[in-house]
Amino acid sequence: MTAARWRPRLAATLAEIAAAAPAFEDEWWIIGSAAAALSGADIAIVRDVDLLLSERDARRLIGRWASAPKSTAPPDAQFRSKVFARFEKSPLAVEAFGGFEMKVRGAFRPVAPLTRERRGGVFTPSVAEQIAILEAMGRDKDRARIAALRAAL
Repeated sequence: MTAARWRPRLAATLAEIAAAAPAFEDEWWIIGSAAAALSGADIAIVRDVDLLLSERDARRLIGRWASAPKSTAPPDAQFRSKVFARFEKSPLAVEAFGGFEMKVRGAFRPVAPLTRERRGGVFTPSVAEQIAILEAMGRDKDRARIAALRAAL
């Protein structure tokens, strides 16, 4: 899928998230490829939108989008969420992570960004913090996003 095809779909998906956001009580962020694209990085493809929420707000979103088709994720040795749902309702799928943790140096640690930058109707961590999170994840696809984010600085 080319950028010309996914960008309008990303915008429509972000609008759906922004419409749901007034129900959230805690801070929340878009992370991953969508956050990098919103921050000006040259991202080849955004397949879904990763939404980092508190457990309470993830449950609230699941209730709000109860009629949306959902799927689960297989267990992962590096990542886990106390509440997770993948919504297939949007132009792009939305993966909601409530109480998201990743394994760092052998122990699971909460992922809780310290920065929060408004990008239209949604929020991302700062570019520097996105890079730090992606470096901690350490996957091949994250290295490409890190390079794109650094180039955007």
